[in-house]
Amino acid sequence: MTVLRHAKDSFGNEELVAAMAAAHQDSGRESFIRVLDLIVKRIAEQGEFILPVQLSQSAFDMLGDLNKVKAGDTLQAAEEIRMKPQTIIDNNGRLWYVVFTDHNEACKGEASSSINQPMKDILETALAAEDKEGLIINPWENPIVLDKSMLKMVLDAS
Repeated sequence: MTVLRHAKDSFGNEELVAAMAAAHQDSGRESFIRVLDLIVKRIAEQGEFILPVQLSQSAFDMLGDLNKVKAGDTLQAAEEIRMKPQTIIDNNGRLWYVVFTDHNEACKGEASSSINQPMKDILETALAAEDKEGLIINPWENPIVLDKSMLKMVLDAS
């Protein structure tokens, strides 16, 4: 499992990040549709999001001395490690999965362990989760909120 990447690694999501910023500037429907189209495009390109996860202390213990780990290293655990995706609670008490387009966006919030996951897998997980409302991309700046109807639409288009 590769856990760390170089901080400049943008995962090829630059166009998506720019479209998200544009969607927030003009708040138009066309800009939001452009964001959805780019997510479909990135899914076809095997694009990834950064998924913040919660790991138990025993998981860290199994990985060994993390002070010796460098960006890009591949870590092997002796046993299966269970990770729980982090969520955000909105003002109405609803739970949402959260993902980031790149390391710059992930670093704007609270520090967390994270994994890189294919966009399609994350969208499918969020759609199937009965106790989650959907997915928020880059929650700290220019967030895009995809409820389950939007997730289904994007997945159907991909």
